[in-house]
Amino acid sequence: MKLPCSLGLILLLATSQVSLAAPQRLPAHSLNVFAYNVLESFRNNDFENFYQSTVFALDGESFKAFLLKVKNNEIRDHLTNENWSNWEKEAKEQNKSLLELEEQWEKECLKQWRKIYNHLQKVTPSSIRAEAFTPILRGAEKEGIQWQTARLHAIEVFHEVSADETQFIIDGAKKPALYWESGLSYRLRFDQKSHDRSFRLSTQREGPVPYLRGVTREESGHQDLVVSFNTSPLELYYFCPRKEYKGMGNHIHFSSGGKHPKRNVMVTFAYGKKLFSILLRDCLPLPPGMQVGAKKNRWLQFERPVWIGPAASE
Repeated sequence: MKLPCSLGLILLLATSQVSLAAPQRLPAHSLNVFAYNVLESFRNNDFENFYQSTVFALDGESFKAFLLKVKNNEIRDHLTNENWSNWEKEAKEQNKSLLELEEQWEKECLKQWRKIYNHLQKVTPSSIRAEAFTPILRGAEKEGIQWQTARLHAIEVFHEVSADETQFIIDGAKKPALYWESGLSYRLRFDQKSHDRSFRLSTQREGPVPYLRGVTREESGHQDLVVSFNTSPLELYYFCPRKEYKGMGNHIHFSSGGKHPKRNVMVTFAYGKKLFSILLRDCLPLPPGMQVGAKKNRWLQFERPVWIGPAASE
């Protein structure tokens, strides 16, 4: 059953379909296009297009094809009872070919995929609307946002950075290897635990020379680190330059298909002189050649988005 909308929400959002013009500087990476289309679904109060941006839009065969090709360790560990990471490690130790490893994954995936798909099928469109779509619209309504005059400001892959005594913790994982791509921007937000651990990028594992090209530290707000690459460096690492904290970081790989980590994407738009953000969580790419919905989405959301609200002044 659809949730009733307030009259104010109807007047605010059920309007003629106007476009949030994308900044000219925004690279046409498929993830940027996807995030922009999701924002458009909110702006136009278009639940159908939003639904087509989620994993729930896949039919059975498409879901199976996705699982067979996705190179995400978290998903593969889940479907193999945490065995996938061990298989990868053993394959390296025993010099097994990548083909053998993928055949092992395919065999296990074909046993398990339907169980996961049947679970997804129990989630109804009405519950998706209520839990993932309507909260974003209500967040905008509370801020008095008129979508017709809003302007897209930025689309950025978002990382939350913390630290303990010996390592940086990124998105909850301890000093993980990161998989970045050229053509995307990255926003790193640091919590209080990381404030006395200087976070730097370098082309050498422990620096000391910092990598500064396309790197900006914001001076206001959360003092985020924003990194943009048109072309990627041959090598890149994150590290702490203080000698007592050596070994806190790891390698940043540049790859468009080697691994498929889930990406959280911060979509920021301007309304008046203020910026507002929506966080698209756990976005994953579809296999080459696969597209979903009228917008031909090449990515899907695997978690509900979050209304972040006011970000800063433009």
